[in-house]
Amino acid sequence: MADEKISFDDFLNDFNTKNKKRKELTRKKKDSFGGGERSDSASSKPPAFAMRMKYWRPTSTPTRVMLIPCEGEKFFTYFQSWIKANGRARTVICNDHNGELPVPCLVSHYAVEESNPNLLPSRKEVITVLVLEEFYKVPKVSKKGNDYFVYERSLGVDKYGRSLDPEEYRNYEKVFGQKYHWSLGYGHKKQLLEQLEEVGERCGSCREGEISIWGYECPNCEQVLANHKEQEISEAVLRELRTATAYKCTNCGDAVAPRLLKECLKKEGFGSTAKWGDGCNSPVLVDPWSCELIVSTTGTGSSTSIVVNDWAAKDTSREFEEWMTAPFEFQEFFQFMDLEEQAKLMGRENPFSDGAQEKLESYFNEKGAEVETYAEPY
Repeated sequence: MADEKISFDDFLNDFNTKNKKRKELTRKKKDSFGGGERSDSASSKPPAFAMRMKYWRPTSTPTRVMLIPCEGEKFFTYFQSWIKANGRARTVICNDHNGELPVPCLVSHYAVEESNPNLLPSRKEVITVLVLEEFYKVPKVSKKGNDYFVYERSLGVDKYGRSLDPEEYRNYEKVFGQKYHWSLGYGHKKQLLEQLEEVGERCGSCREGEISIWGYECPNCEQVLANHKEQEISEAVLRELRTATAYKCTNCGDAVAPRLLKECLKKEGFGSTAKWGDGCNSPVLVDPWSCELIVSTTGTGSSTSIVVNDWAAKDTSREFEEWMTAPFEFQEFFQFMDLEEQAKLMGRENPFSDGAQEKLESYFNEKGAEVETYAEPY
């Protein structure tokens, strides 16, 4: 005898009960991914914890990279704490952004509950970075028997041309370029920005001189609109000349984006006797955010410094798939961390009721990527 069919009226009457069971199954599915998945719509994406593992840190070995800034603000801001649990130090994302957002967070809860300032998070700035080196695709097998790859950077060759890579790697497939994210604290970000500013002052043609913007002209009639050599230009006028897209030319009357007039200058000598002379005849303004940078670190332990050893114009002969050169969607995995994942990493109980996780997700889903943090700037 065939099973009795479910009528639509019976379906509606039983909908809330069935939907509750469905949510429980969804929660179990999320738990199997370590708390990474937040909704069915995101099920095709890697879990959040896996995306957080795609980090890169510079070392004393110089590495060629290209920064891929976020749209608008170049860096994405998040908050994290270093937690010691079961003898291991782990990082935990702070959901309430150091107490500024009305959402449940185990980091803040236990910091207050235990009067422990060491649990309070620090502010981090993260940016996408494309590491422009060769990597071996090394096959691995997970504990569950699943095949996957890890990408191990090639060490190159010695002065005799002999490979420095492990012999077992040499039969593996080699690929060029890997996409990671790079998190920086206040000090390292400041060091990086200062050096990027220095790169932006260099001449991209001769690489020895410095670029001097001496004036601004109309791109249509070539009328000089302002000249630093002839007069001081106020900050307000300077800002308009550099950013305006409809600046009215005093000669032809067209609304234009003023064109920069630049020259390459070289500094000779030191101290009070130093003088500036002519550099090369083909000055090129460098955009450090689209350059290839050679980055390393100096120092040890917690006293390291970021060093931009060298830079070069982007190699346009290299081609990458579009996803490789797009910034990560950091709000998907750095904006908050599931409560059960926080509890697991911290080695503590989740003190919040069953509905807290849903409210946490709802808050950020409603706010989207535009969640405002009210923390004081650096």
